[in-house]
Amino acid sequence: MKIFTILILSVTIIGCETTSDSSNFNKNIKLSVDEPGYYKELAGRKSRKNYFTEIFKETVKDYNENGGKKSFIELFNTNMTAIDSSLKLSGFFKVNTHKSKGLLAINEQFGKDIKETIKEIESRLQSNNVSGDVIWLADERLININYNKTSQLKEIDVIKELTAQVDLAFWHTYKNTDIGNLVFQEADSVLSNMLYPGYRDSVKKGLDTYVNVDAEKEKFEKTSPLGARLYPYADNNQQWVEGSILGYSKISDTAVVNEFLAIEVVKNNLPRDLAFMWERNSSFSTDDNVPLYNLYLIKNSRSGKPELDGTSVESALQDFETYTSKPMVSIRFSNVGAIIWGDITEQSAQNNTGIAITVNNKVFSAPVASARIEGGSTQITGGSFAGENGISEAQYLANVLGNYKMTPFKLGLHSSK
Repeated sequence: MKIFTILILSVTIIGCETTSDSSNFNKNIKLSVDEPGYYKELAGRKSRKNYFTEIFKETVKDYNENGGKKSFIELFNTNMTAIDSSLKLSGFFKVNTHKSKGLLAINEQFGKDIKETIKEIESRLQSNNVSGDVIWLADERLININYNKTSQLKEIDVIKELTAQVDLAFWHTYKNTDIGNLVFQEADSVLSNMLYPGYRDSVKKGLDTYVNVDAEKEKFEKTSPLGARLYPYADNNQQWVEGSILGYSKISDTAVVNEFLAIEVVKNNLPRDLAFMWERNSSFSTDDNVPLYNLYLIKNSRSGKPELDGTSVESALQDFETYTSKPMVSIRFSNVGAIIWGDITEQSAQNNTGIAITVNNKVFSAPVASARIEGGSTQITGGSFAGENGISEAQYLANVLGNYKMTPFKLGLHSSK
């Protein structure tokens, strides 16, 4: 699975930085790039080293203060040598070159990636029947695109197509009946002691004197910080509704839940391969129409990457379910992908566990396979396809999966403000 992050260096990219006659086109957009994210991905596992974390944080600060006008890698190199002159860039970043070393090798790798990205942008323009010209502006660290607007394609659609990043992945999951209690018990215990030291002990000893509803609510929030914001996926009898959903939250609480579950002390008390992902679109709401989002129990791999992802997709087609006529996306995997898909579905059927189908780390659905699925074909249903814009969502996903090549870069619309 490739993570899309973009970087821009203050180097001349041969064959990329050119001039163009913008008078031949009636529209212009500039795409910005995420330089820090690119380098973090380039570092891979080495980004976890203490030295790297320290240097990276300082470099991000310097980079932002300069408005992204200076090369991130050169700032990193300066900060690195200031901390320890014996450190080398090659000790943090791995590049595919045998001729060059250090900063030169990293710049060469970047040049290759930029040219690959520009080629993909040109391909996306052509696939949408849009004529355009794409160049790399080294001084501005932006990708400049001049194109002709058509009546069939709105400007917002052009931007959406050019910056599309669909990171499709298939993950094994945990059952809430297996680890749900563990997650809430361990997280609430750690969080309560961290946020309200000694409070839980006083409650256990009966030293609290709360008697009214507001006081009981406060007591619950202090003794169960996670449970007060993430409601267990249980029935009216407080029994787990078996599946891969841990609980659900109001959208206003999701950020706090993320923070809680990301705390190292909390993570250390949970299975090392446990990860959490929210559903893409809300599937239900409160009585006063506040959207609620389900949080899924994802079983991560040792590498942090899924066994199967979008790179194994050979074709994708927007279609409709036979009996319900609801939109869906039919996917066919490559030969290797088909074997992996068979193994994934076989394990799902044997363990009665869900397969989380995710796009950009958001869960579309997590069905349980009834048996091994051979042949390399599957369908994505539900999720955002169930909404009022379901057909367009399905068409968009199928188009990107079927026609777009994944690149190592994340693109975003640049704002001059």
